[in-house]
Amino acid sequence: FWGHIVSQPSSTISFILDKLQLAHEYEHVEFISGTRSEHFLKNVNRRGYVPVIEDSGFKIYESAAIARYLLDSYDKDEVLLPRTDRKARAKVEEWLDI
Repeated sequence: FWGHIVSQPSSTISFILDKLQLAHEYEHVEFISGTRSEHFLKNVNRRGYVPVIEDSGFKIYESAAIARYLLDSYDKDEVLLPRTDRKARAKVEEWLDI
């Protein structure tokens, strides 16, 4: 998981990873444009955005997409994302897009 501590999108992903008790490593990426390493830009995310996760070789960025991926893949007990109550799910999804 690549992110920045003051990035709200990174904080959202960190919260989800922690709440679902998913083992992960955190790599800090500089927040200021133009300071990201060439390695990050070439190998992680050419657009330079954080957060980014890698799951079994699959990289994904954009916090809402990452959150949905993690919740759909790993929240089998509906800890954070209800599956049967569509209204409750819609309220969670509203927050994912902020």
